[in-house]
Amino acid sequence: EPGRRVVERAWARPLAEHLAADAAHVWHPYTRAARSSRVWSVASAKGVRLSFESGEEVIDGMSSWWAAIHGYNHEALNAAAREQL
Repeated sequence: EPGRRVVERAWARPLAEHLAADAAHVWHPYTRAARSSRVWSVASAKGVRLSFESGEEVIDGMSSWWAAIHGYNHEALNAAAREQL
């Protein structure tokens, strides 16, 4: 399954490599276009809460404006995504 292989290769990459690629190629909404903002490494997400690698936790009050209107790590959406991989 090609999709599964892509996901497995992505999981095998070191976190620092993902963060570097993010910093080089992704503009995050509500940040300045000139890249000097910190990139937060999310360890887990559930509902409206994001837990960072640092141990800090925040409520994501902006996600419903974009792609996470149903919250993060939603079981029905996870199942639908798994079926498509």
